Amino acid sequence: IAALVASFGEEPANESYAKKQPTAFPASLAVLLSVGAITTIYLFSLKPAILANELLMAESTAQSSLTNALPIYKKAYQRGGPLSDEILAGLLRVGTEKANSRESIQNNSVELKEIYNLSKELEKYRPKDVYTWLTLGQFATMLGTIDPSYFNEAEMYFKKALEFSPARQQIYYS
Repeated sequence: IAALVASFGEEPANESYAKKQPTAFPASLAVLLSVGAITTIYLFSLKPAILANELLMAESTAQSSLTNALPIYKKAYQRGGPLSDEILAGLLRVGTEKANSRESIQNNSVELKEIYNLSKELEKYRPKDVYTWLTLGQFATMLGTIDPSYFNEAEMYFKKALEFSPARQQIYYS
């Protein structure tokens, strides 16, 4: 891009080419191009790499301690960016896996409720994704074993999943 902009200057005549100095590149344009390049690299390469690294760290931490993993997920999600939905989907998946028994739900109830509430934001990123609606419904059903009010939310999620996939028998079963 810089070479293209620099080529817009006057082209010297062939005889006097060796005697003339090349046209100076404007410093303001160089600064503008540098800032643009750095911003592009940050937004499209560095930021997604940081988010992906935090997501991997959070998922590996979640295997041993949900309490320690939750702040990592939250920090990554608060950064924003192109992986926001992936962070929430990973959080929902981990929450659903950890809520596999009544004992596990009771031991981690505070974290699981927080994960569930944060995972509900996935609706704005994936409004027509049947898997998201179905997983939210299953997670709410699991939480319903300690607080029956979650069963109403689970039913709402299953009905929403049914709108987008009316032939899926798993939804009817759930």
